[in-house]
Amino acid sequence: MPSKIILIFTLLTLSGFNSKAWVYNASWNIRRDLTQIKTTNRDTADDEFNNKKESTSILVRGKSVWQMLTYYQLYLKKKDEPRADTLMYDMLKKDSTVELKYKISLISYSYTSDTKTKLLFLSNTGRLEEYRTYFLKYNISALKSNKYIRAHYYNLVALDSVYYQIASDSMGRIQMAHHYNSLGWYSMLTQQFGSVEYYLNQSIKYNPGSRYPYSNLPLLFLLTNHYQKAKALYLKYKDLPFDKTMPTYKDEFFEDFKELKDAGMMNNDIEKIIRLLNEK
Repeated sequence: MPSKIILIFTLLTLSGFNSKAWVYNASWNIRRDLTQIKTTNRDTADDEFNNKKESTSILVRGKSVWQMLTYYQLYLKKKDEPRADTLMYDMLKKDSTVELKYKISLISYSYTSDTKTKLLFLSNTGRLEEYRTYFLKYNISALKSNKYIRAHYYNLVALDSVYYQIASDSMGRIQMAHHYNSLGWYSMLTQQFGSVEYYLNQSIKYNPGSRYPYSNLPLLFLLTNHYQKAKALYLKYKDLPFDKTMPTYKDEFFEDFKELKDAGMMNNDIEKIIRLLNEK
C-alpha cells in the first residue's frame, strides 16, 4: 500500500468516527454551492439555454466548463437526459478533474437518482486512489442536503469495494463498515429503504464490533412498519453499553429520534417506542 494512503488512513483513524456519518474534517471547500451554480448572469444563461437547447454544440460554444455545468443541470431539469449525457461527455473531455466529476455525480443524482458512479469513478482504476482520497477528505457538512450526502456515501462505498479488492486490510474493512453504515443511515433519512438492511448487514460483516449498524437496524424496522421486530431489538439492546459519548444503546436511540424529529419523520410507532424506553 502506498505511503500516502497509509498516512491518510492513519489520520482518519486518529480523528475518530461519528455515529452516523464518518467524516474526516479537513479543510476541503466546495468551489461553489451546487444549488447556485451560475454563469455571469443566471437569467441570461436561462435565456440562452432556451434559445439554443436543441443543439448542445452551439449552446456550449465558447463556454467554460462551469457554465456548461449550468446547462447540464437545466437539461436534467427539463428531463432531457440524452442531451445532458452529451454535454457531460463534452465537459469531461475538457476537464476530467475529480472535483468536476463529483459535482456531475451529485447533480445527476438530484434529478435522476443516478450517481453515474461506474462511468465517473470506476471506469479508470488507475485514479482510484485519487478519487477515494477526495471522497474521504470531503467535508460533507458543506453539502447541506441529506440527499447529496447519501449520494456521497453511495459513491464512496463503490470505491471502497473496488479498493478492497486491490488492498484488503483491516483499516480498509473498518472504513468500509463505517461508510456502509452511513449509507444506510442517510438512506433512511431520505426514505430510500429498499437496500438499507443490506447496507447495515454489510457494515456488520466488515466490522462486527461496530455498534452503530446494530443501533440502526431496529429503526429501519420501525420505519418500515415492522413494529414487533423493532420492539424486540430495542428491548434487547437498550441497556447494553454503547460508547464513551453514549453510555447505553438507549441513549443512542434517543439521539436517533431527535434527528428523525428534525427531519420531520416522526410517527406513532416511534412515539410508542419512546414511551416504552422511558418506562423501562
